[in-house]
Amino acid sequence: MVRVDLPAQRRQEDESKRELQLTCMRNLLSATAARLYFKDLQNRFLLVSAGWIAAYAPGRAAEDLIGKTDFDVFSDEHASAASRDEQRVISTGESIVGKVELETYGGRTDTWVSTTKMPLRDSRDRIIGTFGISRDVTAQTRAENTLAEQALQLIAQNERLREVDRRGVPILGMAFTAHETAYREKAVAMIPEFYGDLEYDGDGNLILSRVHDAVDPAQATARVLRVLRERVVRTTSGRDIPVRAATVCVHSDTPAAPAIAAALAQALRQFPD
Repeated sequence: MVRVDLPAQRRQEDESKRELQLTCMRNLLSATAARLYFKDLQNRFLLVSAGWIAAYAPGRAAEDLIGKTDFDVFSDEHASAASRDEQRVISTGESIVGKVELETYGGRTDTWVSTTKMPLRDSRDRIIGTFGISRDVTAQTRAENTLAEQALQLIAQNERLREVDRRGVPILGMAFTAHETAYREKAVAMIPEFYGDLEYDGDGNLILSRVHDAVDPAQATARVLRVLRERVVRTTSGRDIPVRAATVCVHSDTPAAPAIAAALAQALRQFPD
């Protein structure tokens, strides 16, 4: 059996197809999440979606925007840039895909969007305007800008540290801690320091307090000498932990600090280097 399409049947199928296309377009234009527009060759609006209106012209009706341009919605700066892009699309027939641009308004907070603009063609493939869709990327762009600023600050900080190192200014820190790790990553030399008047707890952390307890100069000296000879220090739990030192610090607010410093200075004379 051979099927023969009758003209009436073909017209009905064509009508059904057009109705489906119109239904799809109505749904697309009514979607609040879709920021979609269609423009003519003079960049005047032909159609705009509900999402576009909600984002850029809240409170206005779609009919009020037909025949208008970006200059009626955005700042002159942004409208001029958008107009140049759309005219380039019209003249070249080439789409602009995923362009991130700053949208500026009068009296409203500026936003960042990712925009795609394409040539609008008729049934004969002639360009009769442009159409495009955009999505808000303000939060993402601001986060990226913040990260970029932080990266520049880190670069500047690293350069300052390297300059300090080049000038020979000593940088002190605690061995086997985040101090040493950070300076190593930044390629900055660090002089390991030991606190002669402080104790370490069972986890290997310094015991810090606003008011320092009294320390026996002889005990402090013995601890420092053991650090220099054996590279270990006894914690308050009785455990030895590794430590390394090339300089010793005594806090001035520790009771008998002058006596501790004098005892250490006398004992350290046996280490000329």
